[in-house]
Parts: sequence; C-alpha cells; structure tokens
Amino acid sequence: MYSGDKMSFNPLYSLLNTIKNIIFRKIHFPKTKIGKILVMEDGQEFTIFREVEIDPDDELIDCVVFKVRFLVENMKPQDNIRFSWIPLLFFVGLPGFQAKV
Repeated sequence: MYSGDKMSFNPLYSLLNTIKNIIFRKIHFPKTKIGKILVMEDGQEFTIFREVEIDPDDELIDCVVFKVRFLVENMKPQDNIRFSWIPLLFFVGLPGFQAKV
C-alpha cells in the first residue's frame, strides 16, 4: 500500500501531477487495445476506446487492478468518450497509477 502523504490523494494535487507528467511527456496513449472487447467476470462486454499509460517513476513493486463501472444514462457513446477525459485528468495523477483502458 502507498504510504506517502495524504496530499497525494487531493484532487488538485492529482491534477497538478497530471500536468507535470504531460509536460515531461510521461503520459502515452497506445492504440494496441483500442477496438478490442473487454469481458468482465459477469459476462458484460465493453469496447475499449482509449488506453493510457504513464512512465513509472520507480520500479513497480505491486500490481493492483481497480475495476469500476459508471452507469451513464441518456448519453450517446460519443458524448461518453468526450466526457471521460475529465476524470482521466485526475486518475493519471494519482500515486502509483500505471495504466487505464
């Protein structure tokens, strides 16, 4: 578990860390998984429309997978793709973040 200071989980800190990673070109958007189908344990399928990876600052010791679903009602898929940039700006700045599809 991450044992850094609590400030690291502050949304503003996370956003600033994301901006730093953009400036230093540590964020990458590979296209290897785009269009592939991701099947969850319950059988629900999702089409991958974006992949993001970040260069690690140190060697990765432990790997954790966090799976979350957002129920977006009355939103067209293209609107969802555009809207999904907002939380992404905060996810990639969190300590230990490595990748998201």
